[in-house]
Amino acid sequence: YLKIILSMSGAAFIVTLSGMLLLQFSTTLIGFFLSLEFVSLVAIPILIFNSITPFFQALPTISGPIAAGISNTQDKKELFEKFKIWTKYTMSVSIIAFLGILILGNTLLNFWLGGEKVSSDDIYVMITVLTIIFFAYSISSIAPLARSISLAVGLHWKSSIIEITTSIVGIFVGSILLLTSDFGVYGMAIGISMALI
Repeated sequence: YLKIILSMSGAAFIVTLSGMLLLQFSTTLIGFFLSLEFVSLVAIPILIFNSITPFFQALPTISGPIAAGISNTQDKKELFEKFKIWTKYTMSVSIIAFLGILILGNTLLNFWLGGEKVSSDDIYVMITVLTIIFFAYSISSIAPLARSISLAVGLHWKSSIIEITTSIVGIFVGSILLLTSDFGVYGMAIGISMALI
């Protein structure tokens, strides 16, 4: 049992590392490649994103133990049926949240940050970055659910390797777009979105 626990802990650490790499290191690269004044244009949308997405983690959190129990009884059909129900719920809620950001995001961000120190252009960039990232999350919102089930049924290393690989590729693509195109900070947002999908 100790070997299994250590193995799952190692895989969970890789998953956590990939999330930190994708959402934290990306802003560091923006400051390094562009300027510190551009960091907040992506850091604040990521902060908002990180504040919203935990509400969608309830099902992935409870699905792990359920999936482990089902896996032990080898009832794969039951697991698949539950996965379809959880998927419908998760995607529906995340799409509703995305539409809320699309409709009310600019108004709410102006209410929160609007003033002399933050220009309307900066707020427009922030809400666009948030929209790009959250759109990718909303159409791939079943990924945390699938990862949780994969961890529970013994596919934790496969899941963690996919997670870290997609994060590295997303950061790489975002950096390329940041440096070689006119996208600017949107390039890094696109890279993050690719990793989420």
